[in-house]
Amino acid sequence: MKIHRLFLSSALMMILSGCTFSTSIDSLLSPPTLSDEQAQIYQALTDKVGTKVSLKYPKSGSYLSAFVIADIDEEPTDEAIVFYERNGITADEISLRINILDKRNDKWSSVYDSPANGTEVEKVIISKIGSSPLTNIIVGYNMSQGDKNVSVYNYSDGILNQNYSDSYSTVDVNDIDNDGLSELIVITGNSASGTAEAKLLKLDENGQYSKYRTSMSENSIEYSQYLYSENPDGTKRIIVDSIINTNTIQTEILTPVQGEALEYSLGSEMLSQTVRPSSYASADIDGDGTVEIPATDIFLGYDEVSETEQITMTNWLVYDENRLIRKYSGYYSVNDGYAFMMPEKWYGNVTMKTDPLSEEVIFLKYNGSLDESTEELMRISVINTVNDSSRTRDGYRLIHSKGDRQYFVYIPEGNDELLPELSEVLCGFKFI
Repeated sequence: MKIHRLFLSSALMMILSGCTFSTSIDSLLSPPTLSDEQAQIYQALTDKVGTKVSLKYPKSGSYLSAFVIADIDEEPTDEAIVFYERNGITADEISLRINILDKRNDKWSSVYDSPANGTEVEKVIISKIGSSPLTNIIVGYNMSQGDKNVSVYNYSDGILNQNYSDSYSTVDVNDIDNDGLSELIVITGNSASGTAEAKLLKLDENGQYSKYRTSMSENSIEYSQYLYSENPDGTKRIIVDSIINTNTIQTEILTPVQGEALEYSLGSEMLSQTVRPSSYASADIDGDGTVEIPATDIFLGYDEVSETEQITMTNWLVYDENRLIRKYSGYYSVNDGYAFMMPEKWYGNVTMKTDPLSEEVIFLKYNGSLDESTEELMRISVINTVNDSSRTRDGYRLIHSKGDRQYFVYIPEGNDELLPELSEVLCGFKFI
């Protein structure tokens, strides 16, 4: 009960301070079960193609079901797109297939069946592109060689027509330039067949593509993620974390210009500032719509010790006015899944160490060297509620709970101006 009161008190202080922070809810995964409508669709599918089939589920995106139900032909009723694999086929046959079903007289029936363009379904997007009135089905496929291919289809007169195909690392549809029309965005990494580039595609009223190309970094092998970062004028920058070698990433930025092309925003010097371990992913850590890029440094005083003993400080950068600007600095615990943004008054005045016995993170007032820095300002303690209850003692405050972990802070008493307020700690604590 005491811990519960502490948590409520901390949450109240956060609300009163006007600060927000992100949380997560753990969810339980269970095998998918078919709804009544999906069961009807499945029955119609097997009536047409037989029962020796296995449903295939997209791995990412908004549509994660083998049954994609949407209006793809502008008729009053929805259609169903089903991805499935035929079992027991010969080695030279394509196993992955697409089936289109329509509901007529309140009954589902298969109206079109075709081989797919890959071995697995990576992503499905249903969207208009540009000023074309047609609804497009955009499907990202995994290929047998490990590559990925995107196919763009439209469905009319009972036929699924492919109107575009390309290799890709990331693909999405978004109104990137805020003109009221969505664009197809395809990004590919460097490979033996071509150099890394971003493509912006629009469709006109006649179904013709306009394609705009932008070169990406020459050392980008693959892309781990892309994010949209909002600009004050309503346009969006694309923030791309790219893999440059094993366990190392960098961040590239694309900005829409003139309502058509994408501009590569970072020169080589700024790009080098973003090189870091792959576990440090870009994110909108404070929920303001702008993506922060984590850049690694070391805490004060650790230039005196060997590289293996150094403790990493993270500077979260934002792109603004053609430069990277430090927005926050702090400590990012990859293993414990949180980041602490230090109060700005700490920057240039505080270092940290870890306690090998308690495994606590300790922030210290910096006095010119690590040996001289002994005045504690705060401790962060992460415990497993199942195995450890030792830090519930007086003086520690519970600030967050996630899964089987609890996050405590200890702030010593004193008059030093660097001692943080609990509201500052709550504002600076983020789950990532």
